[in-house]
Amino acid sequence: MRPSVEGSGASLGKIAVHVRNEYDRLVDVVWGPITETNYVSNFFALGNFPTMMRKVFYNSYRPFNNLAAAAEHRGFRQTLCDQGANVHDVDIVPGLFAQYGTRDAGFVVDDIFIPSRPHRPHRQKEVLGLRRLIPRLSKVGWLDFGHIEGGDVVLDDEAVLVGLGEATNLDGVDALRHVLALNGNGRPVVPITFSHQGIVHLDTSLGVLGKNLALCYAPNFAPDSLRELERRFELVAVTKEEFREIRVNVVALGEGRVIVKAGSDRIEAELVRRGMVPVPVVYDEVTAFPGSFRCTTLPLARAS
Repeated sequence: MRPSVEGSGASLGKIAVHVRNEYDRLVDVVWGPITETNYVSNFFALGNFPTMMRKVFYNSYRPFNNLAAAAEHRGFRQTLCDQGANVHDVDIVPGLFAQYGTRDAGFVVDDIFIPSRPHRPHRQKEVLGLRRLIPRLSKVGWLDFGHIEGGDVVLDDEAVLVGLGEATNLDGVDALRHVLALNGNGRPVVPITFSHQGIVHLDTSLGVLGKNLALCYAPNFAPDSLRELERRFELVAVTKEEFREIRVNVVALGEGRVIVKAGSDRIEAELVRRGMVPVPVVYDEVTAFPGSFRCTTLPLARAS
């Protein structure tokens, strides 16, 4: 669904989109609030389909307290500002349960912003929250077929890695290749397959920390894809408990700084041992559903 450009607010000025990896200094990022209009409490009513049952089996879900989660999420927004990022807010679309998961509404590959194509109706409308922002972006490439969500798209220094799970299919991968080719971008798009169904997104099992360095919950990946990841990254193994607590889903701020979920002591120690600076943020209530810092940020620009 392509947002209307009416009332786009383009007079606010253009934003030069540029994201070439997951770890350069974060400059511009999109953020969406948690409010009662997100209807998070109705998620399970929307989730009466087989994919929901698989997700519940492999991931941790618990009752979601909107007020407590909203307070944590605002604190995260302030941390992004304090760390030097320009934060752009989405437009609230009434009736959406998870508009705070801005990552899934789109993603940037180099100098192209690509709106996502979710296959679930209650997520398709989230792109509408970007309708005033999209006309301000320097380049936009629309996917014309298939399904793909931003949480399944991870950049390394050479390729675009795309998880094939509950939200993204091979047609979406082909559509992404087509958009990149139309814009003269020669980056290879590499499908990553999982060892089982029920994976929410690639970024709940793989979290890039810095150049050729990533957190990884290896049991979630098919053997050939795990070998592909091992070829591209030094993989810092996480435990099953850390995976279920969404501690893989980190956001690199640049210059070695990485936002991590408060209480991730072992992961913080791994970062410090590699000369990095963990920035712990309390996010326990937000992660009642399987999504954390990367899920709730949509980078538009990073600078080396």
